[in-house]
Amino acid sequence: MTPTPDIRKLGIITGLMSEAFAARAVAAHARVDKTHAIVRCGGPGLAAAERAAQSALADGAEILVSFGLAGGLSPDLEPGSLVLPRRVISAEGPPLKVDEGSVDAIAFAVASAVKISREDLVSVGIVVSGIEQKAALAKVSNAVAVDMESYGVARAAVAAGKPFLVLRAIADPADCSIPPAALAGMGPGGRIKPLAVMAALAREPQSIRPVMQLARDTTKAMRALRRAARLAFPVLFVGG
Repeated sequence: MTPTPDIRKLGIITGLMSEAFAARAVAAHARVDKTHAIVRCGGPGLAAAERAAQSALADGAEILVSFGLAGGLSPDLEPGSLVLPRRVISAEGPPLKVDEGSVDAIAFAVASAVKISREDLVSVGIVVSGIEQKAALAKVSNAVAVDMESYGVARAAVAAGKPFLVLRAIADPADCSIPPAALAGMGPGGRIKPLAVMAALAREPQSIRPVMQLARDTTKAMRALRRAARLAFPVLFVGG
């Protein structure tokens, strides 16, 4: 009789509630006990992500996953491309390395379904919304993608002596600006406020087309993220 593998607890950290909903749905699909998928949405930002990661660790997480969307810095990454970086970098500290064994296993599992980049991801404290801002950040960091949470997750993991990794999908590519009207919809705790977006669009009707394009790209990224997670999470639950 084949022994049942031990299931380890994943601490899945997101900046947006929509990302957290996707993580919970995929974890449920993997048919593991809810206590093994510790999903925390801390809201945007390094400090918020670090607090959420510490909360997951306090509840028994054995490995942390920074999960969600990212902005593209490399022109090679289109919406829906997956970023599984070997390192997370930030101006707040030294580069932090992910758990290579877990990332290698995930990359093998998802390579046939999603385009993957293994290059560095940079975490910043503010939204990088403009094309010129993205180009400048790419030049100084040599990173291929940007987010606001992964370094906070990494820092919490390193402080606790636990492994971590990043699983992110590109929503806004390097050649795409994030319209101010879209940023107006960012609410506290990672919640989206549709009425705020609509009000902003009423004031700036010229932003309707770019907001719609961003919405399409984000939908494509979330589909890719869920598809990758359905392949990656089972690997992580039985890893270690």
